[in-house]
Amino acid sequence: RGLTGFLNDPLRRSAELGEAARAEVEEPVASRLVDMVGNAASLSRLLDCLDARIIVRQEVISILLDPAKLLEMLCCGGRTDREEPIAIEIAVQMKRRGHELKLIYAAPEARPAMRDDRLIQLLGQGRTAYQQLRSGKATGENRRQTIRLARLNFLAPEIVTAILEGRQPVELTARSLLRVAKLPVAWNEQKRALGFE
Repeated sequence: RGLTGFLNDPLRRSAELGEAARAEVEEPVASRLVDMVGNAASLSRLLDCLDARIIVRQEVISILLDPAKLLEMLCCGGRTDREEPIAIEIAVQMKRRGHELKLIYAAPEARPAMRDDRLIQLLGQGRTAYQQLRSGKATGENRRQTIRLARLNFLAPEIVTAILEGRQPVELTARSLLRVAKLPVAWNEQKRALGFE
């Protein structure tokens, strides 16, 4: 995303590369490079051609590009006086998801959607459990688990929509949702409790 944003921004490209880029870069060439970024195999080749270095830290991922090689790819020649690499930085955070740590985009709106099929399935089980309780079919030992699942039928619509679209907080998993001992009734409090605010 960081590289695509840079390549799609002619003002930033020309600011980083100077007059040569402003004069010679053709947008179809830049678009072709953006297409290469979208494919894993061609992205690897592109990063090699640009002598790119990627530095991963806890707060930021930096992509460092060779300006001369970028200018060569963008306009089949041209010169830049810039010697230091072009830095593209993406803010990230470490978040716990179950037993593992994940490196995620710091800005929630920048994160790609991550649909969690187990979480979506759990919402369906909550609906079914609620219907079983209403019809009186949940009895015996199963009743306790059915009640636990039925609570999920009362999640805020915004939470349900976010889960279905894969926009839930990275730390929200099926297991962590089931472990919430007392799910608040008020929707705003639910959002706070589940990490949506």
